[in-house]
Amino acid sequence: MRLLAVGHEFSPYGPSHWGVLVVFAAGAVALGWVRRARRGRGSYLLSLALAVTILVVYAADTVYSFAATGVDLPLHLSDLVPLAAAYALLSRRQWAYALTYYWGLVLSTQALVSPALTGPDV
Repeated sequence: MRLLAVGHEFSPYGPSHWGVLVVFAAGAVALGWVRRARRGRGSYLLSLALAVTILVVYAADTVYSFAATGVDLPLHLSDLVPLAAAYALLSRRQWAYALTYYWGLVLSTQALVSPALTGPDV
């Protein structure tokens, strides 16, 4: 049974690319709004939930990548961003937030604006 039906090859700025851009922008605005609305313990619980989610997704992606292609070396800087983000959320250290902010600002924006062109468009 096929879970993904591939209609055609991915094209930059096609419908699925614009969909991802809209979801990313809406999610960023929603997270910023929710984060500002919560104070004290609620803020810490939100940070904890986001950090655990990041670590679980990162671990699942790493295991899947290793199982599918073997060891992916060399590691790229973008491979460390989820770990830095989870650490920043858990420790609340200013340098970790700054590192995540600048890495995320550059790397995420680059990945969204100039996506990989090798892959199916779903």
